Amino acid sequence: DFTAIYYLLKKRQGNLPLNSFSCSFFFRFFYSHAFSDLLLHPISYSQRQRRGFDGFKSIFFSPEQDMSSTEPTPEQALGLFKELEQHFPSQSLGGDRWYILAISAIAGSVHPEFAQQLYLYLVSKPEFSTPSQRRALMRRLREALVKLVSVVGVPKPLEAVFSMAEVEREEDRDYSFSREHWHSGPENQQRGKDWLGQIYRHNDNQTAEMMAAHKDFRWLSIEITYGLYLSDHTILDGIDTELVVLSGIMIQNLKRETGWHLRGTRRIGVSFGDVELIQQCVCLCPPHIPLSCDLGAWILLYAVALTFVPSYCGRSKKWRLSVD
Repeated sequence: DFTAIYYLLKKRQGNLPLNSFSCSFFFRFFYSHAFSDLLLHPISYSQRQRRGFDGFKSIFFSPEQDMSSTEPTPEQALGLFKELEQHFPSQSLGGDRWYILAISAIAGSVHPEFAQQLYLYLVSKPEFSTPSQRRALMRRLREALVKLVSVVGVPKPLEAVFSMAEVEREEDRDYSFSREHWHSGPENQQRGKDWLGQIYRHNDNQTAEMMAAHKDFRWLSIEITYGLYLSDHTILDGIDTELVVLSGIMIQNLKRETGWHLRGTRRIGVSFGDVELIQQCVCLCPPHIPLSCDLGAWILLYAVALTFVPSYCGRSKKWRLSVD
């Protein structure tokens, strides 16, 4: 309730150094712009949700950004899948790749559960009419999600897997284990370096220099991201793999990494025109899978931000992260 939040904020205000810039910034900027009116004037839940969202939207988002909190419908998802299937360069890349892009963009978005709608659309097609065909399809979808973990983390791909499992028939379940015999070591590292080299070529020298003071990430890139995940082409080949990576990165609006993997997709043999169509396909996804940005999410963000505001530690003259 907003009353509880009000007293929580007042308590935090008492614990923070009121003359510090950090306290002044958080309370004067966030509180005055977004919460003061909401906390002091009782309104209905829908009203306060709308008003709170509008306040934050006016601060953080430009007018052209569509930040609608409306959930996409299955009908909208179906329309998106058909549009992706038609727009994807299947004539040159093959007709069984568009859904790799689709599952990666969906699972990397804010609605990974719509992987279920994609799966239902695919298994309704004639080419997946038998259990063996559907098991082969699931192996490809699952492998895309496994590789996507290296780009977006575990929770979203896992949610996509769970959503598809809810509608899977027992005879369609595939119990294979793609990483059963994987192990780290020189062979894995070399395989990771080889695939990374195909994507980055001479540009990897610059990337390695950037990671010279961050060796954990260089190790992660070679041993895990490329060694464990991306260099394994037993189920998905190199082009499929780059579709996963590029879609998962683009859907997060990561400009630097998107540029690297647009270039990398060209370097593994995809034509300029096809890369352009791939980029357009990923860009089709966000309007149908809008960002969800209600007031509750912003309250949580605000509370987390307040929790980790630096607070002064008395005589020690040092700053610490306050977690009390």
